Amino acid sequence: MAQATSAAAGTPWGQLDNAIHLLTLRLEGVVPTQKLRELRVWRDEQLALAPTDARLGRDFRTRIQQRFFTEYDYLLDENRENVLLADQRVAAMIRRHLLLRSGGPYRLLAYCVMPNHVHAILEVVAPSGPPATLDAEDVDPAELGFVALRLDEEPDESSPLGDFLRTFKQETAAEAAGLLDDRRHLRWHTDSFDFWIRSQSELEAVIDYVAQNPVQAGLVPSPEQWFFSSAHERYLHDASTSGWLPHTG
Repeated sequence: MAQATSAAAGTPWGQLDNAIHLLTLRLEGVVPTQKLRELRVWRDEQLALAPTDARLGRDFRTRIQQRFFTEYDYLLDENRENVLLADQRVAAMIRRHLLLRSGGPYRLLAYCVMPNHVHAILEVVAPSGPPATLDAEDVDPAELGFVALRLDEEPDESSPLGDFLRTFKQETAAEAAGLLDDRRHLRWHTDSFDFWIRSQSELEAVIDYVAQNPVQAGLVPSPEQWFFSSAHERYLHDASTSGWLPHTG
């Protein structure tokens, strides 16, 4: 089971040793600008209503940010025009690149290649020292509040996972050029959504959310039937309906 602990914030995104991230990478132009703007206005209006009590305010902001991400993901799922990643050659290539990067500073816990976006749950492995149990009670409330307010698409270059995002997007776009005809190109959006996972229960919920995404989008009746996902790989490994990759949970 993956675990994590926190460290002091040090960049615009903050910095967590052994942090666990739900990364969402989308294709260019698949979210209507006006709809995303309206969703952000709604989120900001709701966050302004957060209770002043530290713990109540943190829990309120967390729920709003979770709702914001769910609605954001729905905007991706309802776009059925740019579905380049539904090409099985491209999806297989994306899967291979994700698995190749699971090692060293990153550990891939789960993933799902959707028709126009990718979810990847990554643990950032600290260079030394054992991880502590991933538990919101162990995280400073002020840091949690800071992280919660930053949950949105952010430029890849400002992300603590910037190296991963840059090389992944560059290499997959280059390889896709050899798979596709001249009329189609793999173009990633330059920003990515980094959802910071702060507790073990939230991690379990996020793993399940990613596994269920193809079902919620109406693509398959059950998670393991979506080929390019950790849910499918886990089912082939031990017939488990868990969304965890084999040997990770």
